Amino acid sequence: MLIQEKQQFNEILTHLSQALDITEHQYETAEKRYKALGEYLQERNTSLAPYIPEVYPQGSFRLGTVIRPINREDEFDLDLVCKLCLPPDGISQYDLKKKIGDRITERQYYKQIMEPEGNRCWTLKYTEEPGFHMDILPAIPDRNTLMLEAVVEKDVLQKAIRITDKRHKYYHSSDAGQWPKSNPLGYSEWFKDRMKSRFAERRMMLAESLKMSVEDVPEWRVKTPLQRAVQIMKRHRDIRFGDDEDKPISIIITTLAAKAYNQEDNIYDALINLLSKMPDYIEHRNINGRVEAWVPNPVNPFENFADKWPDHPEKEENFNKWITKAKYDLIDSVKQKGISESYDLLKGSLGNRSVIEAYKLSGYERIINESAIQKPAKISSTLAVTHRQNPPWPVHTINNVEIYVVYKNGSNWLTATENTVLPKDCEIKFIANANVRKPFTVYWQVVNTGEEAANANDLRGTIFPAKTAGVGGLKHNEYTRYKGTHWIECFIVKDGVCIARSNEYFINIA
Repeated sequence: MLIQEKQQFNEILTHLSQALDITEHQYETAEKRYKALGEYLQERNTSLAPYIPEVYPQGSFRLGTVIRPINREDEFDLDLVCKLCLPPDGISQYDLKKKIGDRITERQYYKQIMEPEGNRCWTLKYTEEPGFHMDILPAIPDRNTLMLEAVVEKDVLQKAIRITDKRHKYYHSSDAGQWPKSNPLGYSEWFKDRMKSRFAERRMMLAESLKMSVEDVPEWRVKTPLQRAVQIMKRHRDIRFGDDEDKPISIIITTLAAKAYNQEDNIYDALINLLSKMPDYIEHRNINGRVEAWVPNPVNPFENFADKWPDHPEKEENFNKWITKAKYDLIDSVKQKGISESYDLLKGSLGNRSVIEAYKLSGYERIINESAIQKPAKISSTLAVTHRQNPPWPVHTINNVEIYVVYKNGSNWLTATENTVLPKDCEIKFIANANVRKPFTVYWQVVNTGEEAANANDLRGTIFPAKTAGVGGLKHNEYTRYKGTHWIECFIVKDGVCIARSNEYFINIA
């Protein structure tokens, strides 16, 4: 790729990652809500006051890698820790969790928005705009860190905590040494240390542009190439896997990315390096005679973020497939095809809305317009086939649903667009994303055309309920059996009304 093209694509990636951010209003609202909760839990003369409650964010919100939901109406989540200064023994996980839950619900407002108890957390669901929920994780200080003192710095160990999980076999035990461990503050400091020079540089530049002192620039407003690259990779993962429980988890993506980061000063170079080097940081250890993949927690090397991989090999397989596909979609294809021809592929990999917004802000409306003109003509006579069933429900499309497509080429999964010509007998997956709040029911319609399908008596056109996995059935698998132009639609039905209907997604098979 020429230097000018690289600069152009880096500009697109910058605007793309900005389109993935939650809005400033969403951030400020979430921050206001969690600080209000913290102040409430810290009030004097209450049941928690003797234990000096400390409430702080963890996860992507703290790391600066949070991304807005694919669909505008979905909620984003804010993970919090509520730590009480209790002695290491004398209270069980159950008692700690109940103590915090009881205090939260003493206020009627919080009681009304409290969700049913989760395995680890209490959840408050805020239904106002913007919709989001807070997961509050009960914790106490972890004072049993002797094994880690030789491998982890002392100031990091002082931030370690013990947490609650009602699935844990010692959930009712008062021996805190048996509780699950965590260290979100220590991990956050490690992550920020991996990009500290770029972070300081960008914070200073932002301070100068805003005519503020560096100290007055909120950390959440500063984004390094590492943070931006992680956001883009997470969105690519979400489009590829949807709500598949076996998709690569964020903590593994974030940890491997931070380890691989080499202080690149732009997103494009960061993505090239990360997607090439991240697998190198997966260790393989011999555990009881079995070689297992390890992604060690950098602030607790005895914890393996990939601990579910040995018993669920599909998780490791999906990670390996995902990183290969991400490298092709985000780097290799753009190198090969250029910015114009990669436009439709990027939409299929990262979502229509974000990519369109990024190309517009980068000054490439011409590419957007040309893509719309070049799409396969949806000839009315082709669509009006007699074997196509009409929707059996009233149709009031007040919501949106979009279809993304991947197909198997050998051992690799590639992104398809409506301009892709697919070979016969390959596996194809349709993934729908809808801005509809649960619960809802999903229906699909596959319409075949052409002589081969007709001769096989397989001119399908019936609307059928979703059959495959995924939240609400938002996934559908097919094989490319017949030459010709075919299409698929997705319908979202709620209370007997079709409230979202995709456009016909055309599949061309040669």
